[in-house]
Amino acid sequence: KQWYQRRVAITAGIAKYVHNAQTSELGKIGALVALESDGDKERLAVFGKQLAMHIAAAKPEALTIDAVDSTALERERIVLIDQAKASGRPDNIIEKMVDGRIRKYYEQVVLLEQTYVIDGENKVSVVVDNFAKDVFIKKEKSTD
Repeated sequence: KQWYQRRVAITAGIAKYVHNAQTSELGKIGALVALESDGDKERLAVFGKQLAMHIAAAKPEALTIDAVDSTALERERIVLIDQAKASGRPDNIIEKMVDGRIRKYYEQVVLLEQTYVIDGENKVSVVVDNFAKDVFIKKEKSTD
């Protein structure tokens, strides 16, 4: 499978999650997340585990939109165009329909575009950015 790297701009830790664990190291699905922070190691470990849980549950195929496999994207686009044409709509409407469905495709396969399964509301990119800001702000306050 693919490995993803995302730096949280705020010393390093690796969090793991093993789903349906037979032992602490053996299960059906596993995910490792490496995060880098000068902040609270315990909070970093908890967040890393939650992010790893999300990855195990949502099974992203790419970290960013730019990293989506071009062949898979083109295949998806062709299927969506064929479906839209079958509706009998005009070409300008078909184009808008396909663009909207491609955005939905990205929300399914791109980690940073997915809805975070832990809260069910925010995109993963927003959750990561908020965590980074929160850790940085708390670190700044504690040094005053």
